[in-house]
Amino acid sequence: YTMSGAGASDRGRRLRLSGDDSMVLVRPDVAVDPVWAEFAEEARRSWEEKTRQSDRNGSWGAIGNLFKSPAVTVETTKDERDKRYGRDSDIIRAGSAELETNEKVFLLCVRILNDKLSLPGFVYRYLILKHKRRTMFEGGGVETKLSLSGLPDIAVEAPSPRSCRQDAHGVIKHVTASLIEVRPGLAATSALTEMSANAVEVLVFGELYEEVFGE
Repeated sequence: YTMSGAGASDRGRRLRLSGDDSMVLVRPDVAVDPVWAEFAEEARRSWEEKTRQSDRNGSWGAIGNLFKSPAVTVETTKDERDKRYGRDSDIIRAGSAELETNEKVFLLCVRILNDKLSLPGFVYRYLILKHKRRTMFEGGGVETKLSLSGLPDIAVEAPSPRSCRQDAHGVIKHVTASLIEVRPGLAATSALTEMSANAVEVLVFGELYEEVFGE
């Protein structure tokens, strides 16, 4: 995936972010079921509702405010921004002899997605669970035969590893979008955006290894 000023021919491959920003797929040959856009929107609505409830109850505290998306929070204070990026300074300020750029991006993505209060962290967990449930309960087909006793014997065919991989790319696509929305610095260049997407890809395939590779 990459941020792009691509022309009209690429509009069909754009993934809408908040506002006027968009992201263009660099893996256009990977088919992604449009239902994953609906799942991602469900995740956002659920997260926003939980955020509003936490604001009323004070259950998430100030930390939750650090990871609100632009759609929820119009403006953050300097203290909030300093606290957000101060948490990551140990990674960002590490020298190249200690951490290469791709390693820094990977660690930042892991840290953000591990935070259950952040929008990307919430979307990540929501879509991973959707994938697992979709694999478990929405098989590739249903076949009904009569058993020896004369009663119907229903067999649910498991989805193919290929369809599971395609669904995994749906998870990757929308988790990456939420990650870049909250941390636009991860999309400052096409190289950084690709590193961010690769980091998400590694994490998602790690979570869904059994489903995706059928092992």
